[in-house]
Amino acid sequence: MAGWLEERHLMIEETIMKKVLMTEKCRGKTISLDDYTHIRAYHACRIENVEAYKKNGIVPFTKQSAIEDAVKKLSDERLGEDEVRKQAEETWKECNIHKVWLDLEQSELLGEDCHYLIYGSEFLNAVAAQLWCRDKLKAIGKPTIVVCDVPLNMVSDTWTNGLEQAVKKGEASICSIAVNRVSPEDIIEFIFPTGYVKDPYLGYANYKLG
Repeated sequence: MAGWLEERHLMIEETIMKKVLMTEKCRGKTISLDDYTHIRAYHACRIENVEAYKKNGIVPFTKQSAIEDAVKKLSDERLGEDEVRKQAEETWKECNIHKVWLDLEQSELLGEDCHYLIYGSEFLNAVAAQLWCRDKLKAIGKPTIVVCDVPLNMVSDTWTNGLEQAVKKGEASICSIAVNRVSPEDIIEFIFPTGYVKDPYLGYANYKLG
């Protein structure tokens, strides 16, 4: 019982101490990152298993897991496993997918970056494009925006340099961050958007989410 109470008190203390920068609510304002412990960020994908995210958080692909995922999802009677594997190997050399990428404002994922909601993984999308089977990805998983409060001490200065100025100018919507992973406890919510977005790979034709 004592152990449970200590853990509960620690969780309460952490919640009280947590200060989250939400750039959407600070547009045009002067802010200092030193005043915050976390930053609200959004990851778009096509989730197949929400429980896996709740358990493991968001983790980047390893080379092996990425290639096996491509083979599993893209090979069929037309595309043999060897052909998919070969293309996946080539794509891995070119894709920068060794981090977890997040946008700082949800609106961007429903606008310019909506392809993540339509096609999912950047890596799978690239492999499928080369194999002329991109439409397959629309049938895998469910369009999802994962809302995260990322600890600022996990974010490199590469991504935060100039952020204060971007918020002041109201330009944070075009900003993104990349981290090694997002822990399960830093996932706040799963949003399943509905309505229409513009598919950038089909001449910006309407694509219905949900």
